[in-house]
Amino acid sequence: MPELALELTLPQNRVLSGASVPFSLTLTNSGTAPASVKGLGDREGTITLFAETGGTLRKVTQHEMVGLLGAGHVHERNPDSVSLNPGESVETSGDAVRWFGTLEPGTYSVWAAYFGSPTAAAQTLKVTLTVLPAAPVALFPCGDGARLGLSPRRFAWLNKAGDEYEIYLTELEARRPTTILSSKGVDKSPSRVHVYASVENIDPPAATYVLWRSAGPVFRAVRFNQAGAVSSLEVTLPDGSLAPVGSPWSLESGSMAMWCASSTGERAAFVQVDAAGKTRAMSFDPSPVMGPCRASCIDRKEAAHLIWSSMDHAALYAVTVPPLADAPGPCRKIWTTSHRVLHVRLDVMDHEETAADVVVATVLSHDDVNDIFRLERIVLSDGSQFSKPVEVTQVGSGFLSVIGSTMTREGEVSYLFAKPDKSVLVAPPGLAELRPLTADYANPLTSAMDPFIVAASQLAKDPGVTLIFNRGGAAIERRVLAE
Repeated sequence: MPELALELTLPQNRVLSGASVPFSLTLTNSGTAPASVKGLGDREGTITLFAETGGTLRKVTQHEMVGLLGAGHVHERNPDSVSLNPGESVETSGDAVRWFGTLEPGTYSVWAAYFGSPTAAAQTLKVTLTVLPAAPVALFPCGDGARLGLSPRRFAWLNKAGDEYEIYLTELEARRPTTILSSKGVDKSPSRVHVYASVENIDPPAATYVLWRSAGPVFRAVRFNQAGAVSSLEVTLPDGSLAPVGSPWSLESGSMAMWCASSTGERAAFVQVDAAGKTRAMSFDPSPVMGPCRASCIDRKEAAHLIWSSMDHAALYAVTVPPLADAPGPCRKIWTTSHRVLHVRLDVMDHEETAADVVVATVLSHDDVNDIFRLERIVLSDGSQFSKPVEVTQVGSGFLSVIGSTMTREGEVSYLFAKPDKSVLVAPPGLAELRPLTADYANPLTSAMDPFIVAASQLAKDPGVTLIFNRGGAAIERRVLAE
């Protein structure tokens, strides 16, 4: 019977509610004879974590934690053994937020147990963890990116801490967006800022970026590489009127690229930033001037695309920067309508007939006279129809504004709408229903709570759309919407 010792280490014993709780476990052969035991990996399923506060015990096994990822049960029936000589150890690390989700504020006793077999087991001493109340004041969702099956869905958020604002980056499991993979503190800002976090067109990303305006044209950025190393950068845009359109993109080289535009739509630029912070910008004057509906995308060949509505909401224009190009291509009209453009998004999709990637603009417009929604998909390269348009009559819909959208694993789009009174409606794919979001989520749920929706990826065992919102400045809620 092997003699084993298990040690739990928490690098941070004071964390914010909803933030990451990093931990490490060390299993040591404390006996005098060699031992052969199961390892600590997820496939072995030998670890259980415990958290207790106020007489309430939370217990999560490794198999249960893996199940929270939405990929089904993972278990190695006959895992490889680990040989440990006397005094030798095997280690693992993780984030307890994956296991427990959001821990409510309080003081917790946390410990772990190892069970390799009835004759090979160990338990750690209890460690104290203090969970502090959160005060989220703003949420900033990222785009769906290239809709990669395993790439995390992200959002940034600001936590008010005294006179400062703490910037956090949260990553959600793509197959089950109610599951937090990590929620890291990034930096602090003396003022309230808009925070942007990158998406990617490859999996896994070489790097992830978080950035926000420091002053004028200067943005501060934090870069996380694939190994977890963190570096700070300064990104200077061509002028202070520009801001990112949608999310920045992390590229295969580890650099970042983003489209930027002025609020007036008179200026735009395609900006590339390498790992050291060196910036290269291609400025141009959009023709015609950009209206309020804008979207950006970088496809898997790293061609960068920008689309916008005209000021009268009656046409869409686009520009593309081919890979390795030194300047944007010409501005081109790709679509016109007799309706009013409400929203446009760009996605990298698979063409059913050729299986090739194609960039598609999903356009939601509205006939204000007859209260008709029209949903169209336009191939960005030539303006052709990607699929058959859909028209739906919804009485009173002309007063609605789009505040969010997400593409489901079937390639359909769900929308969030806000009424003039700021109450929120969700429209499942097809727009046949406008469903109020009320007491089941927040009473009432309003656009002031920064709500957004995230669809489970195409690899999800259980499809669905998750609603995320700021509940009363005290917690960030994640709820699966009823189908």
